[in-house]
Amino acid sequence: LDEKLIQEAIERTWHIAHDLFEDVSPDATINLPKFTGIGTPFDALKKLCIAGLARRGLANKPEYITRLANELKVVRDKEFSTYFLTLIEALNELRKYMLINCGRGSGAASLICYLTGITLLDPIKNNLLFERFISAARKELPDIDSDVAMKEEALQILKKKFGEKNVLSVSNYNTLQ
Repeated sequence: LDEKLIQEAIERTWHIAHDLFEDVSPDATINLPKFTGIGTPFDALKKLCIAGLARRGLANKPEYITRLANELKVVRDKEFSTYFLTLIEALNELRKYMLINCGRGSGAASLICYLTGITLLDPIKNNLLFERFISAARKELPDIDSDVAMKEEALQILKKKFGEKNVLSVSNYNTLQ
């Protein structure tokens, strides 16, 4: 086939689609559940973290208290508290029904994730930098990886808890070459 003809067909197709649908950009708005607890989402997250310090025997260790204060400041400033609370609630709900992993990836560098049970790896003991997980320069929500063996069942459990229209599957498929 003629390269020029193919290029023209692609351009015409794009123009037709653009004329019919105008803006075809997906809605990237993030709609997290409304916090219904007492106080603010930040207060609730901080309370969970402080309880995690006590539960893990770390409440009297200055290094942990300082690190937690720094992480909580970043999370508060970026308004990510509801995101963390939603993830904690979702993971806790799934744990009632199935085995899920303990979280992985850059989320393991967060003391908040460790103290709230999202991850099981102590980031201070393992010399992991929080900035690899969330940095002041980054605007998007942090990526916290957690895997389930029964994906469809997990989706149904979360749809039942949060509502059919409030849960979707996000997957990433990789191939080795």
